[in-house]
Formats: sequence, structure tokens, C-alpha cells
Amino acid sequence: MKDEQRIDDMSLEDLGYTLLLDSRANLMVVDDEDVVRLVFEGLFHDSGHELLFAASAGEAIELLNDRELDLLIVDKNLPDMSGIELARRVRRQRPNTDFLVITGYGSYESALEALRLGALDYLEKPFDDVELLRQKVELAIQHQRLQLENSILAEQLRAALNELDDLHRKPAIPAATGDRKLEQRVLATASSLVVQAYNQLNTLAAAGKISKSSLRAVQGLLAETWKLLERRGETG
Repeated sequence: MKDEQRIDDMSLEDLGYTLLLDSRANLMVVDDEDVVRLVFEGLFHDSGHELLFAASAGEAIELLNDRELDLLIVDKNLPDMSGIELARRVRRQRPNTDFLVITGYGSYESALEALRLGALDYLEKPFDDVELLRQKVELAIQHQRLQLENSILAEQLRAALNELDDLHRKPAIPAATGDRKLEQRVLATASSLVVQAYNQLNTLAAAGKISKSSLRAVQGLLAETWKLLERRGETG
């Protein structure tokens, strides 16, 4: 009875379907102008995000060391290295790190170059609208989080799919062992969780919080999982 109650209480999170991650992020701002770093410090000091500041690429690399980094905000023209090159080096070691590039006002060619090289967006200085600046940074953080969530969910579903496939290859548990009823409850609960996960994904898609390609990939995994559950139920 204890095992049955535990299974009844299982949620998506219990099976690893973690769709929401910590909203706090690790940010680094790299700019050789004191006033720029002060603007970001003023905007985000009470946001809950962890902030690092550097005045050069060399200082940024030294500060990062083995730290985690979610978003790099970097001036395109640093005294010792281009901001784009710094972003490339950071992403070689931290592929999930996104970056925003700070450019001078009216530097449209530089901004387009930054976008072509993988920047999520560009920030023009001087910063005339600090609220717009805050919004761009928060949107970048949200984008990074959603991409990571999509990746984690896909990996979790692949693992679940492999486990269910292994389960299907095993002979059914004899009813005489007393575990057959428990196995049926596990299958029923797992089926319900697949439906819940599918509905949550559709909700995220409707809100524009998951890319179409990621949605199709995860829906495919859920469909395969559902088929395995049906096959397991038929052989039981």
C-alpha cells in the first residue's frame, strides 16, 4: 500500500519533467567604461542575479575561471580584444552561454555583424532608455533559460524512453508475485504523466515560450513513449 500511495502522488517533477528552472542567472558585464558598468549595477543589483564586472577581456577570463555563466554582456571594442572574440572563447568552454553586444550609437554595421556571429541582440550606448535595456537583458535571460529547459526535457524524455523500452523487452511480472497490480498502476500513472507533459508543452508553445522545432522534437518523444506504454500494457 505504501508503494501504491507513493506512485499515486507522483508528479511530473518526480519523473524528471522539470519545465521551470531557477529564474536567477549568472551575468557578466565587460566594458572598459566605468559608467556603463555602473548602469548595469544599478539596474540589476537587487534582481537576484549574480553579477560580475570586468573592464577588459583579460580580466573577464581571469574572473570567470571555473564559474558558471548564463549571459555575457560585452562591449564590441575592448582595449585588449574584440568583444566578439571574447564571446567566442567563452562559448567554447560554455556552449549554453548567450551573449549581448554593446555598440556605439548608430553603429548599425557593427550591430548586424554581432547578430550574424551569434549575439542575441545588441545594446546601443549611451543608454537613453534604461528600462528598454533592462527588458532586453531579461528577455535574453529568459531565452537562455528556455533553451536549456528544452534541452533538459528532451534528454529526460530520451532517458525515460530508453527505460520503458528496456521494460518492454523484459517478461511480464507474474501475477503470483503480488506485484502485477503495482505494475499496472505504474503504467497507468506514467500514461497520465505523458498526457500532462504533452499539455504543458502545448501551453508553453501557445505562450511563445518554446520553439516550434523543440516542440516537435519533444512531442515526437512523447508519442514514442506513449506507444511503448501501450505495447507494455498489451503484453502484460
